[in-house]
Amino acid sequence: MQIVVLGMRSGSSVITRLINMLGASVGPSEQMMKPSIQNPKGFWEHEAVVLLNNRLLKTQGCVWNSIGPFDGRNVLPGAYPEHADEARKLLAELDQARPWVLKDPRMSLLMPFWRPLLEKPVIAIIYRHPLEVARSLKTHHTMPLLCGLALWEQYTRTLLRDSIGMPRLLVSYNALMQDPVAQLKTIHDRLTAYGAIPLCMPATEAIGEFVEPAFYREKHDAAEVAAMMCPEQQRLFEALEDASALAWPEVPEISLRSLEMLRTYDELHLRRWNESVMQKRLKEAELRAAALEQQLAPKG
Repeated sequence: MQIVVLGMRSGSSVITRLINMLGASVGPSEQMMKPSIQNPKGFWEHEAVVLLNNRLLKTQGCVWNSIGPFDGRNVLPGAYPEHADEARKLLAELDQARPWVLKDPRMSLLMPFWRPLLEKPVIAIIYRHPLEVARSLKTHHTMPLLCGLALWEQYTRTLLRDSIGMPRLLVSYNALMQDPVAQLKTIHDRLTAYGAIPLCMPATEAIGEFVEPAFYREKHDAAEVAAMMCPEQQRLFEALEDASALAWPEVPEISLRSLEMLRTYDELHLRRWNESVMQKRLKEAELRAAALEQQLAPKG
């Protein structure tokens, strides 16, 4: 079995390591990205996969946090044969030790490229509250909160859309932090039901040593949700919470506000404007999006 973790700034490193502790390979240790001050317990990302995904995004003039014009459905293996050959080689190396687990947040955008190359994949989607994601992006990448929310929405809608029809499981980062042993047991049972063998639960002490409360750094409150999240974002998060998003036959398009935020952020990011100018332009973008939403709203 090939297990692919999808999600952005949502605890994907934690769940990847936990699945690895169940017995799924992550590949040779020398090929993993090194831990950092930001992520001292490791990213659990295959470095060659990250580099390949960066090049795939670059074919469309994008990077992971500047994706305004990006649509992964334009990045297919047949259109980029050299990249596809490299991906097949990487997957063949991983296939020597099945089951394996692969994680790179960019894959949330690039499943149309990877999906045809996978033989027996299961998708593990990890999510957390979008305001916590946005706060993390602001802390580590100085991205304004509204832009972080827009980026979360784009990643989430994209990964849901591009994994329809695949075996999937949904994991809440909040629930994982509250009771990692119980959540990992659920993950183990779901993966086993999908055919991932042999997997076995690690010792409770080992889980506790890896999952620390300090992982849960960014928090939110109800007032912030009402003030900052648009209705489309709130509905999307609710559909993750009750798992109804996995039953969607089609995933609703990204909100107009998020489209405007991402477009404006791309422009400001490219020009490297200072913080005060950026905030002014983002406020103008928010007003434009609100006006457009009002124009398109049903009359009467």
